[in-house]
Amino acid sequence: MLLTGCGGGGSGTGSSTTSGTLEYTISFLDSNLDVAYSVTKPSKDYNITDIAVNELGITLPVYAADGIEVAGNIAYENYSLIQNVNFYIDVNDVAEITDQEGLSAIRDNLSGKYVLTKDINLTFDSDEGWLPIGNTGNRFTGIFNGNNHVITGLRINRPSTQFVGLFGYAVNTQIKNLGVEAADEIKGKEYIGGIAGIVRNSNIANSYFTGNISGNHIGGIAGYLHDSNITNSYFTGNIIGDTNNVGGIAANAYTNSYITNSYSTGNISVIHTSNNNFVGGIVGFIADNSFATNNAAINPSINGGQHTNRIVGCIQKPSATECMEDASAVTNNFALANIHGTFTDAGSEIYQGISKTIDDFKAESTYAVDLNWNFGDNATHPWTIDNNGVKNNGLPYFYWQDL
Repeated sequence: MLLTGCGGGGSGTGSSTTSGTLEYTISFLDSNLDVAYSVTKPSKDYNITDIAVNELGITLPVYAADGIEVAGNIAYENYSLIQNVNFYIDVNDVAEITDQEGLSAIRDNLSGKYVLTKDINLTFDSDEGWLPIGNTGNRFTGIFNGNNHVITGLRINRPSTQFVGLFGYAVNTQIKNLGVEAADEIKGKEYIGGIAGIVRNSNIANSYFTGNISGNHIGGIAGYLHDSNITNSYFTGNIIGDTNNVGGIAANAYTNSYITNSYSTGNISVIHTSNNNFVGGIVGFIADNSFATNNAAINPSINGGQHTNRIVGCIQKPSATECMEDASAVTNNFALANIHGTFTDAGSEIYQGISKTIDDFKAESTYAVDLNWNFGDNATHPWTIDNNGVKNNGLPYFYWQDL
């Protein structure tokens, strides 16, 4: 559960001070619980961005320039009981990324915690372009908070390389609040995503990628998910797969993975079609108790092999060998009514989604009411939309994007 704060002496999330005591009030946006606490160690400039909370109380604080000891109260609405809490925020090991050199240096400490404090435009001297962070032998296991910034100029031309994206291979990580924009087509061998090639036991949230991608096992955000989640994210661009699975958000989703509250837009195609192509506007192949719900496929065209559909190419349950319908795994997804393509399961709402017009997809109510997306101006309500239909071509974007 992510929270945002505001209070005396600051302007809310990201406010800072150098002296005195800063008081914050945190509101649980999806419950009746309010938490009030005061920072008692303002020895340096600090920024409080968001805090994760579970049933045990406050657990994971975030980015600051110094450790902060915090004391405060937890008060439940409609109850008289007030419980005192004391906890310590340990954020001394968070590294600020301000330029391309700092971004590249993540490879020197793949388990570190990083926060992007500026937009970065990447430039390259070699034709290969960016070297993805993390590979099968040296995986990224840290935390990366884009902090509502954008990395532009991404170029990757590595057609013989597996695990391609800004991050190549990510495990036990969080990647959030990040925009990535490509300068040229992203090319790899297989397991390719705009944000990450392979993602295991991890979360990607509040992020987007724009650009064109080619190779095998391609997802607009991630090539392969295993016990991982993608939420509140979007892909804009074209995908050209060679032979294998392709999805607008992820190519493959295995073992308790979730894709929620996300959308893709752009043309999706596979060059060499076969019975083993699984192609979908959201995800190509989904299996082993994984889920896709409350998503939107806004793709002009989707073309693939035998298993090609507007939402998901193929659904398999554990121990199954054939594609099947599973209403519990793929639910409440929308698709552009006139997507061009020949679809395998044309009569299935599970595979095809609920048809909507492009005008529907430019209306906030489609997302906020029908898909339960959160619109606002903070990490838990990240979406916004231009009611005039101009910014981002009238489709949803993040409140922090400068469009």
